[in-house]
Amino acid sequence: MLTPSSQSLHLTYDQAREIARKWGSIRADKRAEAPKPLPESVDDQPSVTSPPNGYAEELLVQLQALSSESFEKFCADLLKHLGLERVRVTGGTGDNGIDGEGYLPLGPIVTAKVAFQCKRYSGPVSSGEVQGFQGAVGDAEKGIFFTTGYFTDNARDAARRPGCKPIELIDGDRLIELLEKYEFGLLPARTYQIDYNLMSNYEKDPKKAVHLPLGNDIQRTPRKRRTSPS
Repeated sequence: MLTPSSQSLHLTYDQAREIARKWGSIRADKRAEAPKPLPESVDDQPSVTSPPNGYAEELLVQLQALSSESFEKFCADLLKHLGLERVRVTGGTGDNGIDGEGYLPLGPIVTAKVAFQCKRYSGPVSSGEVQGFQGAVGDAEKGIFFTTGYFTDNARDAARRPGCKPIELIDGDRLIELLEKYEFGLLPARTYQIDYNLMSNYEKDPKKAVHLPLGNDIQRTPRKRRTSPS
């Protein structure tokens, strides 16, 4: 659990970058240790669309380097992008644990009020913080807790406590997934993959043949068009 002084700490860009780099390494080790799923049929397996986490870690660095007010505005703008209406930031002195609110349309007539909380952490969010947010959502039907860090297992259990307001937990990894899927804060980049089936139809010069591992993705930048001298 973070101390009050560390929670209010405003990191410099270099400090946030170093913390995100270390945390990215820790998450990569955890993913490597996770049990591998049983093989499925090729048709059932999801396609891999995410490149290595270079830009993901860099984006978390950028978010952690924001001021608290700017991160709250970023999350509010993301919720607007996802379809929430009348979204506004309410954070500040005396916000009673709520950084903002909005309304989620459930149909042509009914809407649900949503409250959200935003924490630019590089470490864990505790169960106590989740429970505190649950007690502060007031008349909102649902809460959303954003963090650039991660939630402890107890925090995730607290978010699903029977009889309490449901809390949607958005940690750093899930936040990046949302930004990717809805292209918010990220611009799609075009990549190319060599068509080895096509290239196998052509005889290679044994003196110049280059042997590379199959499946290499080649990212190319557009070549400048040549212009004739005037």
